[in-house]
Amino acid sequence: MSRSHRSPGQTLVRAIDLAHGIGGTTGRGISSSVVPVRGVLGSGVDPRPALRSGPRHPFARCATVEATTVGRPPANVGDSTNMASTRAPARSATAAVVLSFIWPGLGHAYQRRHRLALVYALPMLAVLGYVILGLAQRGLRGMALDLFDPAFAQTVLVLGILLGLWRLLAMVDVWLFARRAGSRVAVAAGVLALLAAVVVGVHGYAGYLAWSFYDASSHIFVGSVGGDLPLPDTDPTPAD
Repeated sequence: MSRSHRSPGQTLVRAIDLAHGIGGTTGRGISSSVVPVRGVLGSGVDPRPALRSGPRHPFARCATVEATTVGRPPANVGDSTNMASTRAPARSATAAVVLSFIWPGLGHAYQRRHRLALVYALPMLAVLGYVILGLAQRGLRGMALDLFDPAFAQTVLVLGILLGLWRLLAMVDVWLFARRAGSRVAVAAGVLALLAAVVVGVHGYAGYLAWSFYDASSHIFVGSVGGDLPLPDTDPTPAD
């Protein structure tokens, strides 16, 4: 039969068969629509409703699959996004600096750095324990009299300087950590400078007092520079 004598229904079936051959394995929707279309054509019913139920192009199924998968994020990307959304917000740099000023280690504990918090807190705890033990044994007056001992006064002087440096180091460390974590550190920088000046002033004055006791005790318990003092005259004979 020539092409000009084909009926519209036969021409449509031929077009569907050609489309099925082009689509290959991706034209499953077309192959499933061939049987109902042929049945409809044999019964003399309009085949257009049956064609509308299937894809209009052999590559329509591929396009639909690609359209649904391109806009959908991979599972791991979605998981990372959810983890980022549930991550705890960055802690306040100002609060961390103030806590470190009050007691070294508190700022690190506030930033959830518990090991460093213990490291910074232990020296201050040791000094506090020594002071409490001294007050319990000798009282406040006894510890004040101990300052006239040159060795004790010198120890207090060195210890006060070291503790001041330790507090400054703790404050600077929590500020640097907050800056690396993305917190706002502009205000915290001003607070850090102000509290650092307070630490320097307090520990400097304490060091000055310790030095004063050390200097005074050195002059009290050391003999005169000119040598031995002359002994008094013990002769009972009165002078003329």
